[in-house]
Amino acid sequence: MKKTIVATVAVITSVSVALIGYLAVGAPGGGQESRAASSGGAAASQTLSHKSVVMSPDFDVVYTGIPQLAKAAHLIVQGTASDVSYFDSNGVTYTKVILAVSKVLKGNVTPGSKVVVIEIGGVTTEAAMIREDDSAKSASITPEQEATKVDVLFGGAPLTEEGDNVIYFGTEGDIRFDNTVNIEGVYFQPVGAFQGKFGVTNGIAERYLSPTLAGSAYRALRTGPGTIGSQVRNAIGATS
Repeated sequence: MKKTIVATVAVITSVSVALIGYLAVGAPGGGQESRAASSGGAAASQTLSHKSVVMSPDFDVVYTGIPQLAKAAHLIVQGTASDVSYFDSNGVTYTKVILAVSKVLKGNVTPGSKVVVIEIGGVTTEAAMIREDDSAKSASITPEQEATKVDVLFGGAPLTEEGDNVIYFGTEGDIRFDNTVNIEGVYFQPVGAFQGKFGVTNGIAERYLSPTLAGSAYRALRTGPGTIGSQVRNAIGATS
């Protein structure tokens, strides 16, 4: 069974990878998103109660630097993930992050406020993936499959956890969730998925470098939050 993902992330034209025998869903631009179980050493490290799959991104736009991200973003904030939860919609797994904002570089929010950020990728169950792939198999789902958690990693990017300090370059969300999902008010999506997300550790902000993008123009960016702030101000000033 295939379903269409409508406007999951504006710059993603297709996602192609695959969880063998579990799920294949259509992505924007006529591509496919499929999910493949980890193999080799990764598979050996899995337990019966927790697995992981990786979705390989195919970006229409690759953001190579801070100025490009800053011009594309509606909101640029730094803060701490105060609450993290996961949900499935239209065959896609998402992470919902409540971010307690400590610094605002762009956008109409204030320090001390909270914003909702929706990231592609998250945690689901093996049973949920089987049901999405073929509802006729629901009757044969085992308790073990109901209990088996599956980390769905977009490009292999680590999932946001409570307490993480993060800088997001965000655009206002426009994902069409199914009727099981209720996101109240405005929410944001990172620009270009993990391209617009920087984890901050020991005073250094760094974005994830996906092995799936080796050989492309995409690169890791690693610098201090202050440097990011300066580059954002310069970029905004250049376009104002």
